[in-house]
Amino acid sequence: MSDSSNRGREVVPLRSVLSDQTYDLIREMIFSHEIEPGQRVNIDALSVLLKVSQTPVREALARLGSDGLIAKEALKGYTATNLLSAQEFSDLFDFRLLIEPWAAESAARRATRTEGIALNDEVVLAKKVIKDDSENQWSIALNMQASHRSRSLMPIAN
Repeated sequence: MSDSSNRGREVVPLRSVLSDQTYDLIREMIFSHEIEPGQRVNIDALSVLLKVSQTPVREALARLGSDGLIAKEALKGYTATNLLSAQEFSDLFDFRLLIEPWAAESAARRATRTEGIALNDEVVLAKKVIKDDSENQWSIALNMQASHRSRSLMPIAN
């Protein structure tokens, strides 16, 4: 690249965007049960349905595998994993209520001013999500990605 305006700026290839979009679409298909728990996942069928080549589908399935939403079995292919039952979901939230207040308090004590502001912004966002959709726990769970961002903002508690 001879253009000096691109120096120091990260250029993201369109292929990554396609892979990310494919991941998001398949993930949503899993959460909305278009792909049922336990269902075999066919790369060719997804490629046709999403109008993409097999490569972004394979990349998305690998990422979903690391997320625990897809399982790959040698010589058999991909299968959607089981989602949490209502009881497991409830138990998970009960457990989080036990450990997260301590973790948040520990992180808040160690946070810099900038980290504190960013953490406060995440709390405001979480309250908005809950207020906007308080009757739909599943939707709230899908929006818990904010907690992943929050964890990256918190210093590690010793």
